[in-house]
Amino acid sequence: MPVPVTTILLLTLSNVFMTSAWHGHLKFKPAPRRAAARPALGACFFRQNRSGS
Repeated sequence: MPVPVTTILLLTLSNVFMTSAWHGHLKFKPAPRRAAARPALGACFFRQNRSGS
């Protein structure tokens, strides 16, 4: 897959994920913050490893 297409796809997926996480945070306030942070940290870790840094 060409690099520009991959970049746009990853940015779109990231935006959708972060938007849904934000709305979930607003809807489910009593949820523990640690439970909400785990998927976000996992995504960051995956993206960091994927970029080679």
